[in-house]
This record gives sequence, C-alpha cells and structure tokens, in this order.
Amino acid sequence: MSTLFLCALLLIAFKYRITLIIALAYVIAITSGLIPDLLLKPLEAPFAYSPTLDWQKNNAIVLLGGGTTQLPDTHTYSPSSMAYSRINKTAQLYFACKKQHACKIIISGGPIEHTEKSDALVYEKALIKLGIPQDDFILELNSTDTQTNAEFTQVILKQSSFDQVIVVTSGIHMKRAQLWLTHFNIQAIPIASDYLKPHVNMMSLGNNFALTDFALHEYLGIVEVYLYDFRHHL
Repeated sequence: MSTLFLCALLLIAFKYRITLIIALAYVIAITSGLIPDLLLKPLEAPFAYSPTLDWQKNNAIVLLGGGTTQLPDTHTYSPSSMAYSRINKTAQLYFACKKQHACKIIISGGPIEHTEKSDALVYEKALIKLGIPQDDFILELNSTDTQTNAEFTQVILKQSSFDQVIVVTSGIHMKRAQLWLTHFNIQAIPIASDYLKPHVNMMSLGNNFALTDFALHEYLGIVEVYLYDFRHHL
C-alpha cells in the first residue's frame, strides 16, 4: 500500500509539474508578445490597406460603436480610447466625400456596460465638434453588440437609397463586423480606423495580456457568428 501511495504522490507531483511548466511557458509566450502577435495578424492583416474609394452620388458611412467612458465623479461621457480613432477616421471620410457628393453618417451604438448614454449620442457630439452638421447624422440608439449593430443598421439602410455603404471600425473588430453585416445582407466597404501591435521581445510586458484578451474576445465572437448561421440553416 505504501508503495502505491508513493507512486500516486509521484504521479500527482509530476502531473502538476508539467502543468506548471506549461502554464509558465504560456505566460512567457504572452508577455513576450508571441501569442498576441500570432492572434492579431489574421484579424487585422486583411484590412491593413484601405481601398481607394470611388465616391458615389449618395454615400453612407456606418460608424460602429466602441464604447464610452464615464468621466470620474460626473455624469459626463466621452468616447472610449479606441472609439476616438473610429470617430476621426469617419470625419476624414466624410469631409473627403462632401467635397463633391452627398454623404450621411450612420452611428450605430446604444448604451452598453450599464452606461446611461448611447454610444451614438456621445459620438455625434464629438463629430459635431469636428465641424460635421447635425443634419448629416442618422443615429441608431438601441444596439448593444455587433450583431444588433448590423441588424438595426440594416433597417436604416432599407429605408434609404444609398449608392454605397462604408463601414468604419477598428482593425481587430472588422472581421467580426463584416461577418454580421454580410449575414444581414449589407454589402459595405471596410475601412479600419486603427490597429493593435504587440511588442515582441523577451521582456515581460503586461500590455500583451490585454491584447491577447482582446483578440480572444474577437475569435469567440467570430465563432458565435458561425454558430448563429449554422442554427438558422438547420
């Protein structure tokens, strides 16, 4: 019995040693940037180069929400750090379009994460400060995720007659956004507003944990799209 007990202890010790080694290797691969770099490239690389736009007579720029931040000890909200790049890219596209053609900005984003303000209202305010007239906004105030972004935007597009639709979001988010837009029969030209780049070196960088988390969130979201399509085709 004592021999069997000793063998069991050795097996347990060996098992947990292997687990510890694997866990340590995983942590090093993340902090060194190897894993986040591996995860981010397939998400962002297809949208690394923005296409040359041929503006049509009547254009729609769809700006997807990326969250808001409540300022400390106030009831004031501002766009999240990642959302600012989407707002700036949308403004650039709008001003380029308006030189010769009609252009509307559809801002899609309701209140998320227990906030009181819809993304769309906060982003509209930021875009107005950049000089865009309020008449050129169409607000979608009820979506709470990428699926409903696409679903509710489809309703707006069906009520209008746009010759061209452009979607603006972060590079890491674009693949999932495109899948949902396609599911709801929206053909949109993707324009990525920003990209995430891990620091790949042997120094430990905690920021790479956040990038890994962002990337895994997107992959889980992409799997959700495929499962949703599969269930609806049964």
